[in-house]
Amino acid sequence: MDKKYPEVILEIDQLKAIKKSIMEEVMALGKEDAIKPNFQQSHIRPGWLDLTCFDKATVEWLRNIQPKLKPWEGADLRIAEEAELPHLEILVGYLPESQDLSCEEIFKLVENHNEGLKTSSWRVLRRGPSGPMHEIVISDDRASVERLRAQNWRINYLFGQSNLRLKGSKATVERREAPQASTSGPERPKGEETEKVVKPPGNEEATKPTNKSGRRAVPQRHETGGPAE
Repeated sequence: MDKKYPEVILEIDQLKAIKKSIMEEVMALGKEDAIKPNFQQSHIRPGWLDLTCFDKATVEWLRNIQPKLKPWEGADLRIAEEAELPHLEILVGYLPESQDLSCEEIFKLVENHNEGLKTSSWRVLRRGPSGPMHEIVISDDRASVERLRAQNWRINYLFGQSNLRLKGSKATVERREAPQASTSGPERPKGEETEKVVKPPGNEEATKPTNKSGRRAVPQRHETGGPAE
């Protein structure tokens, strides 16, 4: 990372250049060199390069070559210890009237509207329309997240307030619930009558439906003489 991180945030092309410089140092090793540097994995983080060394010997080798790493003119890099590595959080916000604003303009508005919020280490991961609002996904530093938490995730923005919340947490904006469907069944037209068949104990004949006159309904036969289905 840059020595002035988080005031100075390295771009992706610069971080790739650092990896290339390290690779060149590995290729420059001679047969007589005892060190065989090995890395388990690498990740390009927002503003810095994350390297996991396989052993302590690799860590020491990296520290020794770090002053020689000049991937571009004026590069001023440093190696951070694991304990001081920045831990970024992912925030999601829904902002009004921001579709035509650049990321820099959005961050400038956030800083100018809110005392104590610094956006120098913020990075936009994704943005796009979401209904009438503009959804923005941001990688944020822990200090900013704690300040937002203290403010109940509310920020002043343009002509009102908006939310910036940790990704995956419940939104505070109330949503209108859809009308609940009735569970009492469809409403019957007025005047329509229903007939109930009551089965007195031991009287099987009472199970046959009756018409409005009280007489038992007799199944009609088809003209062919077959039974009704």
